[in-house]
Amino acid sequence: MIALVIGRDAWVSMQYMRVPCKTYTPSDSSFTAIFPGDPTEEKQDINIAGDIWSIHMLHGSYHAHAYLLGYVDAHVIVVEENSDSLLDRFLGGMTSGEKMKLLTKQKTTFRRDHALDFTAEVPKTDEHPTGTVRGRLVLHHKRFYILWAITPQGQSSAYDVEKFFKGFDVTA
Repeated sequence: MIALVIGRDAWVSMQYMRVPCKTYTPSDSSFTAIFPGDPTEEKQDINIAGDIWSIHMLHGSYHAHAYLLGYVDAHVIVVEENSDSLLDRFLGGMTSGEKMKLLTKQKTTFRRDHALDFTAEVPKTDEHPTGTVRGRLVLHHKRFYILWAITPQGQSSAYDVEKFFKGFDVTA
């Protein structure tokens, strides 16, 4: 029985080591990211306190893993002193809006910018089982970047997830 479980875990790990990745660069060349194939692009306008914020999202998936990169320009003044609180508020609003349970949160930096790394539990729905979100929220100048990978529980450190996070960079 133990050999069967180890064999299954090894097969799943090998499956995600061969994800066919492509580099994505938006028309404004502000960042680069790696996705499995061409990502699906979506733009959503959200009214926040009477102000319209345009959120751009890129989606990709490979087998049971999903990858998302979103970005939005902040309509607030961003200075060193309020960067961490803005990230905390953004993360809190995002996790509560998606009905996720925040498991871990750690302040960090990304290319000298303020950032938060986090993990959250995604509740079971009709479309998917309970899963894990591994994410990074970066505040670069006045732009929020959100990267997250959604996997079945126990696979948030898979090779393809690491590659997705390492493949993101800001260029402007």
